[in-house]
Amino acid sequence: MSRSFSLSIVVAFVVVGGPQQAFGEATRCAVSTVLAPDGRTLNGQIPATTGFWFSFLGVAGRSYSIEVTSRGTERGVTPGGVTLLKACGEEVPARNTSGLEPPINLLGTRLSFVAPSTGSFTFQVLNTRDASVPYAVAVSETTLFCTFVESDGSIFRYVNFFLTNTTRSDVDVTFTLDPVLNSQPAISWTDRVPGAGVWRASTINRLASETQLGQHTTLAHNGPPGAILADALWTSTCGETSCFQQPTTCAPVRDKR
Repeated sequence: MSRSFSLSIVVAFVVVGGPQQAFGEATRCAVSTVLAPDGRTLNGQIPATTGFWFSFLGVAGRSYSIEVTSRGTERGVTPGGVTLLKACGEEVPARNTSGLEPPINLLGTRLSFVAPSTGSFTFQVLNTRDASVPYAVAVSETTLFCTFVESDGSIFRYVNFFLTNTTRSDVDVTFTLDPVLNSQPAISWTDRVPGAGVWRASTINRLASETQLGQHTTLAHNGPPGAILADALWTSTCGETSCFQQPTTCAPVRDKR
């Protein structure tokens, strides 16, 4: 006889204070099990009709994926849906990427989103069946960080980004150039990269002045870990031709592969 179970996941955003370290799985939101958003997997067993709470620290403008999957004899049964909330009430826009490559829709649930604010994100894994459930949970930061290039506009005049979407679904990518060496405001915009496609983005016509070239550059997206590959090319202009170019790499350093 086949067995089935249901896990529902409620994700809440807590603005005040950080997560509190718990010993073992926590059954209250205020005292949650702290996870690092670096893709490491925590395995456990949830008793019947019990919910476990987990939390991690997120940074505004960076992207994350939460994955909850079934294990062992329950493998192949989807744990359930995901709801993302802010301040335990307001819903935060998020995307269910369970079916995107690599798909986990037959094993569990994946939620991908860009953090709207900096703070502690808390989510609950709830076992609604009358028997214990083996589970695995992981949080990955999927933000791509680009190699530092220093410029005040006297050498480099613009940046081109070259992106590849490794999934068959469209993925929204938010580019942020933060000029940390001067008082200019950060530049940010969002492009949609087509499924199984390539995309070129540029700072041309986006900067108020050449001194706004960003030194600290990040790419956040609403796809699963590994959805976006990216490189950047810093270019100077000399008359009608480009006289100097500096390629850099953009990589997700804390995602689950």
